[in-house]
Amino acid sequence: MSNSIVEVKQYLDMNTPITNITVGAMQSRFSVMEEVTIKTGKDEIAKVFVSRLGNSKYANLLDEELQYGVGYIVNYLEGIGKLHNNVTSKIRLEQLFKDGTRKEAYTGKL
Repeated sequence: MSNSIVEVKQYLDMNTPITNITVGAMQSRFSVMEEVTIKTGKDEIAKVFVSRLGNSKYANLLDEELQYGVGYIVNYLEGIGKLHNNVTSKIRLEQLFKDGTRKEAYTGKL
């Protein structure tokens, strides 16, 4: 492999958004208090979304079902005043769906 091909590959790897992250990485984007609120709360739909995430192989940040589920959870938490740092739902969604880091990247089979 020529040096120029290696350089291009390294550039692409460093600058390509990471949209497939581990389930653990996605779960850790929620604060402990947000998780406790969901697990101890009475909203069964929020619990189902969290359960589905926990049973997934990875989290694709571009997946519409994941976006809907996390959006539902964020709206639920905002409605009861339990969003992390009392931010707006818009800001919290931006935090939760930011591109993954190299450390968060899912590297298994898709």
